[in-house]
Amino acid sequence: MKRAVFVAVVVGLVLLSVSGAYADTVAIAYGLNGGALVGLVAGPASGFALGSTTAGGWTVAGQIAGTPPNPEPDLTALSFSFSNTSTGTTSLQLYATEVGLTSPIGVNTFLSGFTTNQILGPITSVTESTYVDTSNGAFGTPASGLLSTQTFFGPSGSQSVNLSASTPSLANPYSETEVFNIVATGTGGLTSDTITISNAPEPGTLTLFGSGLIGLAGLLRRKLALV
Repeated sequence: MKRAVFVAVVVGLVLLSVSGAYADTVAIAYGLNGGALVGLVAGPASGFALGSTTAGGWTVAGQIAGTPPNPEPDLTALSFSFSNTSTGTTSLQLYATEVGLTSPIGVNTFLSGFTTNQILGPITSVTESTYVDTSNGAFGTPASGLLSTQTFFGPSGSQSVNLSASTPSLANPYSETEVFNIVATGTGGLTSDTITISNAPEPGTLTLFGSGLIGLAGLLRRKLALV
């Protein structure tokens, strides 16, 4: 009986941790040289792949996934590749956004993961940035909502960094946006890059989780000793 109650409590906690309303839309847009945004594609937050697509004087391909299947507020712009096909100094801004997030609310610590797998040819730099927008705007990048930013310079191989930052006080719904700014001085070149946003576990949560594991290990040892 006690075991059944224990299992029921654990299952209830797991369901509670993954429940709640999820955002239902992710979208991608681009701009050239800091200009007006042009929508590329939108779809379900469960994610979709963007096949090789012309974006101004660039070709772009990659994947985006929000919530679900990831827990809120996770947003992943995965392995986007960029190649410049225009002449002269030019830059491309690619935006990956998710609207309608409902949790967590209040002030939180979000973890931004920035990676560039390679920077080749005339592509000189890649700046990756993350934002939250309390007005729930698509592609919203308010200065007050800037979480983190990192610039990688080429030519180079893989580089990555994880940065944590406090959010503004969030009330649902809100949006989050990831931005790639790619700068090139000529045609050709290639860069492949990833941005992720997640909710950084609070130290207290980690301590509680660790204490729970220690307690379960103690119960297991006592059970084995009785066998």
